[in-house]
Amino acid sequence: MSTYEHLTPEHEGSDDRSESRRAYMREYQRVLRQKRKRLEVSLTVDDYDRLRLTAEDHGMKVATFAKATMLAYLDERFVLPDPERVADLELAIRRLTTEVNRLSRRTDPPGEGGPLDVADLNERLQTLEDAVSLALRDPPPLLELVEFHAQRDPRFAALLRRRLGDLTEDES
Repeated sequence: MSTYEHLTPEHEGSDDRSESRRAYMREYQRVLRQKRKRLEVSLTVDDYDRLRLTAEDHGMKVATFAKATMLAYLDERFVLPDPERVADLELAIRRLTTEVNRLSRRTDPPGEGGPLDVADLNERLQTLEDAVSLALRDPPPLLELVEFHAQRDPRFAALLRRRLGDLTEDES
């Protein structure tokens, strides 16, 4: 017995369209379930709030951010702030370069090595801008960062062990 039997004769064609639509949706959902898997995660209210705030900082929805961070962890990479924030940082570095140029031209009299110093300073600032841009857009893997900091600071390994120990104690 159809749910549309109560319709008057002028609506008879709508039953066929509705059944066709339901069949289409069933097939669509079946194909979708084959292509994608769904994951449910239970969080405490505090953990969810932390996740939500961090997602907002990155300009993402909670589910999108959670997926991005899980996949980033597996790929040993980072989830970066939204591109607008990266662009703002790059713009700030460019403005700093312009200001340094302006100040150096005002303070260095011509012919006393000023232009050469400005060129060197510009090169250093450009190197800094490139490094920041690369680090924000394509950061190194986490293991590479840990090794780098461990080589630079012998106390880093002890600090990292202590912090990781604190995290595992928090989970207990």
